[in-house]
Amino acid sequence: MNEKQAFSTIFASSNMTVDNSSMPMWEGYPSPMNENKREMKVTMPKKSFAKFHFNPRMALGVFLIATSFISAYVISETNNRMTIVWSAVTDLAPGEIIEASDVIKSRVLLPNNASYYLDGSTSIIGNYVVRPLGASELIPAYGVSTEFRTQLRRIPIALPRSRIPTGVKSGSQIDIYGLPKNQFEGNIDTKSDRKSQTLLTNVSVDAIDFEASKMGGEIGITILVPEETVPRFISSMTEFDFIVVKRI
Repeated sequence: MNEKQAFSTIFASSNMTVDNSSMPMWEGYPSPMNENKREMKVTMPKKSFAKFHFNPRMALGVFLIATSFISAYVISETNNRMTIVWSAVTDLAPGEIIEASDVIKSRVLLPNNASYYLDGSTSIIGNYVVRPLGASELIPAYGVSTEFRTQLRRIPIALPRSRIPTGVKSGSQIDIYGLPKNQFEGNIDTKSDRKSQTLLTNVSVDAIDFEASKMGGEIGITILVPEETVPRFISSMTEFDFIVVKRI
């Protein structure tokens, strides 16, 4: 008796009714209820794993958000270390009295030498300039003073454009030389002892007006002259024609 017949005999002798629909299938064994069916294998479904897909747009968005947060943090930290100091709007010469239009408050980053400059919370309007200051320059603490050792006076003069070098402006340091008036008129007296003279040295230009020269007139200059030299300089106006020499 072969294996198949023996299996059928066991089920027949036990008077058992077998439901084919609930009969499991074993790998390698034929079904005892249906000889016509072939061997069947029970196969389990394979697990599917989701693949990771790189999204460049999402990566770029994350990068931009992170960059914005970092930038905001850096800007916040920088603003906390900013200092308000005074800076010059235009060139300022020694002896000038600082006016409200001459200076402005500026926020700058001075981590190590903030004490070298004038704090913007302290007013400097009405103080004297004691050293040349350029436009947009931060004003150092030693650049201004509440007192000036030499009293200065503003004196206006008018000169043709040809006697003023290019680049002279408010705050410039200049020298003024005088030539005898007859030399410019063409009446040169070789026997005369009158020669060119240095009338003023290292004086400051307080203001300069170019508007009149646009219509063929002379350029108006206001200079700061020490009080003790004012009488001598004014008397020289009748004897000399002035020439401006700019200091470099």
